[in-house]
This record gives sequence, structure tokens and C-alpha cells, in this order.
Amino acid sequence: MNLKMTGKQRALRVPLTHHQRKDELVRSRLTWTLIATVLAAAYFFIDLIPNEGGTGDERYSRGPVAAVHATWEKECDACHIDFVPIRSDAWASTDGWLASLLPETAGDDPARASDKKCMSCHKGPAHHSNEKASDIQSCAHCHLEHKGREFALARTEDAKCIECHSDLIDHIGGDSIYPDDPIEHVVLSFASSHPKFRSIKTDPGKIKFPHERHLTAGIKLGERDRGELKLSGLAKHHADRYMKEGQSPDDAVQLACADCHKLDSQDLKESLGDGHHTGIFPLRSGGEYMLPMSYEMDCQACHPLSISPGSKDQVPHGLKPEEVLSFVKDYYLREYLKNDPALSEREVPRRRVPGKTELSTDKIKANKAVAQQVANAEKHIRRVCNECHYFENEEASKLSAVQPANIPKVWFKHAKFDHTAHRAVNCQDCHAGAANSKRHTDVLIPGRNLCVKCHSGRTDDGMQGGARSDCVECHRYHGGDDPLHGMGTKDRVGSSMRKVEEFLKGD
Repeated sequence: MNLKMTGKQRALRVPLTHHQRKDELVRSRLTWTLIATVLAAAYFFIDLIPNEGGTGDERYSRGPVAAVHATWEKECDACHIDFVPIRSDAWASTDGWLASLLPETAGDDPARASDKKCMSCHKGPAHHSNEKASDIQSCAHCHLEHKGREFALARTEDAKCIECHSDLIDHIGGDSIYPDDPIEHVVLSFASSHPKFRSIKTDPGKIKFPHERHLTAGIKLGERDRGELKLSGLAKHHADRYMKEGQSPDDAVQLACADCHKLDSQDLKESLGDGHHTGIFPLRSGGEYMLPMSYEMDCQACHPLSISPGSKDQVPHGLKPEEVLSFVKDYYLREYLKNDPALSEREVPRRRVPGKTELSTDKIKANKAVAQQVANAEKHIRRVCNECHYFENEEASKLSAVQPANIPKVWFKHAKFDHTAHRAVNCQDCHAGAANSKRHTDVLIPGRNLCVKCHSGRTDDGMQGGARSDCVECHRYHGGDDPLHGMGTKDRVGSSMRKVEEFLKGD
């Protein structure tokens, strides 16, 4: 190589026609451009060829829809609007000038355009009455589709909930639904930063039921208690219900949790031996919650509402005071007439005081006898009722209206709970203290500290955690003010009724 070559000499070596020639770089660029154009055209035309039984649109799908929407797997228009994002957090919906470029089908609120499609079949209530509407995202923001057939649309990931609940005070648009008990404004997870359960702070019930006494053999705690209750002291069908394996009629009654707390109507029917008292319940209950208690099914066997001490005749439960007295009076009057049946047929005296009916001496005697029996029965019935009930007027010596039992049918008012999912756990492991509870005001429902033993991350030694602890495991997010009652099926009906053909097409 000649290192002494000048610049002019080097310039003479460059052909003067070099700009007319295509070098390797230019040739390769043109080649790849041509290849890309051919491939794009091929993809376009191939895309017009439908798959077996399809339309060709499947290539644009992000995956199969959930089983509940499988009917509209190939009907994209059932949920989507052309060129309009289905999620409110999409950049085309959130950016002002981009949203203005969307087609007219997007409407005035592109972020909510897709919700109208959802609401045509699903009328979902608001999350809370005091929510800030501007902070509520579209349906598709939380309910993710195209995750496969088995995916549960309602199982929203925690991150969606935490968007608001990590600083809830900034997302409340009205007064608190708990003015006297401020809510927790920062909730990040059940295991680390979840408030205590507010609905189990106190027991609002007004029934005197000490669990310790009823879980003790013979329902007798000490010498001052009444005599030990034996199976032989119960009616046969009640004795058969409460008799445990290996017991005889001479043994004491030994109640267990399952004797009173039933999950399924069929179980209750089998324990009673007939369906006489189960007609008010469905043949099968879901099993999530305990069936309601009633005097006839759960109390009458040991606490008969006898009309007098030792009598086998009983007063119907649930009557008002005046109805009880009327029932008792009629009862004793019938009993009196059994001994003197001619009394009702005797004539009254001929001379009567105007406006009054004079009674015979026998009838006056009968009325006095019946009145005395009614008075004695009233004292007895009041004492029997007072064993379990509080009266509106506790100081009165006569019968008065009882205070409502007010036993909670569901304790966790803002969360769901399934007893059948916990059927392998001993009752008293969760309802600790029941065997020693002397007062009906004791709250025996487990709190968060016990739940988190299972519903949290699993520890290395395997002694804690492992069960799901995500928000939707326990919480419903629509109708949060009163999620258990819901809004009723009538209000969940779609915005319009369609023919079957229209429904299948997603119109």
C-alpha cells in the first residue's frame, strides 16, 4: 500500500459513474422491501380464508372467552365496538385528543362505550352509594375476558381492588355509610393490612342462650340447676333425634353443635324423622350458611311451653300476650265444660237489667274458676317465656310483649362465607369458647386473627397459610353497601328482551 498517495490520486481511483450503480446495501434493502410486501399481501389474503366453522376473525382474538360467554365466541360485535377500546384505561380512551378521533359509535364517553354492551345483559349495581363515579373503571377493566374457558370472570385480581382501597379516602364522593365507625382507608392484603371484622363486635341477639349449659350433659351445670334432663324425659321422637350412639333412654341428654346447627334442609328432615317442620325451607339449601333457628325445631323438645306446670298441653309459640290469654281462657273454659257439659245449655234468669245480661250462679262460679286458672297460667307462662326471652316491660308481673329475638342470620354482612368449604374443621376450633360461654352476649364468631391462620401465605414449616386470601375470596364488590340482599332478579334483567336468534347473534 502506497502511504505517500495524495488525496487527488485517491480520488482518481473512484469511477465517475459510481452514483449510477446500486451497491450491495441498496440491493438488499430493495429485496427485503419486496419480500415484506409479498408477505403482507399474502397474510391479508390468507386472513380472508375462514377457519373450519369460523370466520377468520379468530386470528385477532387474544384467546378463548370464558365458558359463560362461549355462545358469542365468534360474535365479536356482541361485546366490542369497532375501533373503540373496550377498557377505560386504554390510552385511546384516556388521552383527550385521541379520544376525539374515535368514531361516533364511541359516544360522548368512549371509556364507557363498551359498558352499554355489558349492561344490555348484566345490570350491575354500583359498588357503593358514596363512590366517586369518575374513579370507577369500565366493566372490562376488572372483568378480564379471553383468559380461557375455565377462567372465572368474577375473580378479579387484588391489584384492581387496591387501586382504590390503597387510599380509599380519595375515592369517596359522599358521606360515609358508617358515620359512627370510620372505615379503614388503607387495605393492601388480607394477611398484612386488613381491618378487624366490624359486624362481629357485639351480639345483637335477645335470646338467653348460654352455650355452656346446653353443651353440658343433662343441661345441668350445678346443684342449683333443675334436675338433670334425661332422654326418657323427652317425647319419643325427640329422644330418638338426640340419642347418641351407645346411649340408652336412661342416659342424660348430651347436645352437640350439629343437633341444632344445620346446613342442609335434607339433613334437618332426616334428624327430625319427618318433613313436618321443614316445609318452610327449600329441599336443598346451598350449605354456605346455617339454617335459621326456630322454637319448634330447636327448643320445644327440652323447653315445652306447657299451659301449666306438668301439663302435656302446650301454648302455641309466637302468640301476642292477648292471644295467649285468649287461648288459655278458651282452654280452661273447655276443660270446665267437660265436667259440667249442661252448663252451656242452661237458661239464664227471665228478668234482665236493660242493656245487660244477668248470669246464673253456676256461670258466675264457672267464670271465677276459669279466671283464677287463667291468672295462674299467666304467671307460669310468663316465667317459662322469661327463661329465654326479654320482655318489653321487664318490671310488669303480667305477660307483655317480648323483645324481638334479633338473632343474626348472617354475621359477616359485607363478606361471603361457605361452611361447606370448612366442613373438615372441628366446629369449636373456629367457634372457640362456645363450651365455656355463660352469657348469650358472648360473640363466638371467629375474627380475622383466626381466619388468617389459613388464609395467608404458607409458612416454611407448613403450620400456617396456604388457603386463598385474595379479595374476591370473601368479598363481593357490586352492591357493597348491602351485598347479601342484592338487588333482586327483576332489577338484573337486561335492558331489552330479544328473540332467541337475536340473542345468539349478540344483537
